[in-house]
Amino acid sequence: EEEEGVFTDTAVAFFFVSYILVVGTVLLNIVVAVLLDEFIDSVDNARVQEEQQKREKEKAEKKKETFCLDPVLETLSKFDTSQDLRMRIRELYRKLDIDRSETLSFQEFAQGMHSLKTGKNTPIEITLDDWETITEFSGPYGESKYLDVNGEMNEDHFEVVMKRQFERYVQRFLAAALEAEDQSPSLQAILFSLKLLTIRAQETQDASAG
Repeated sequence: EEEEGVFTDTAVAFFFVSYILVVGTVLLNIVVAVLLDEFIDSVDNARVQEEQQKREKEKAEKKKETFCLDPVLETLSKFDTSQDLRMRIRELYRKLDIDRSETLSFQEFAQGMHSLKTGKNTPIEITLDDWETITEFSGPYGESKYLDVNGEMNEDHFEVVMKRQFERYVQRFLAAALEAEDQSPSLQAILFSLKLLTIRAQETQDASAG
């Protein structure tokens, strides 16, 4: 009977030890699986947040990619027809031509732009580098086909230059609109593009008629 009792106690002990080992192993695997899953989720969330922050940073940087003439170009963008845009540009030229010499120098252009009221908090500042960009300096001697021998620009060339700057303004607007999450800026970009195409079509028609 004693041997039978010892055998029973051993069997019970073996059962409980085996049970504890099995349950412990299963529980350990479950805990490891849960921790691993949480770790993977944490890594994924961190990656998503990092990518989102990167996109927001890039978006913020793109918003900063503006040009000195953008406030003026924004005002010009409210034109109705090609002729209306032309009149707006030429009216702007007359405002900038302070000495009424019928040509614009860098100093006149910079001073006139600085004094314009565009509805923005800060005035427009034009540097010499901006002037060279606007008038498209090129070549080994830094020449511009839009300036005369005195480095000044007439009304016709001013119109061409401002229309080219308006094209670039639309391109910047489109690039920013493509990053927008809502549809309103995108719709505005489409309208801007249609306006630009309308200008080109009307100018081509006018040139053919002439």
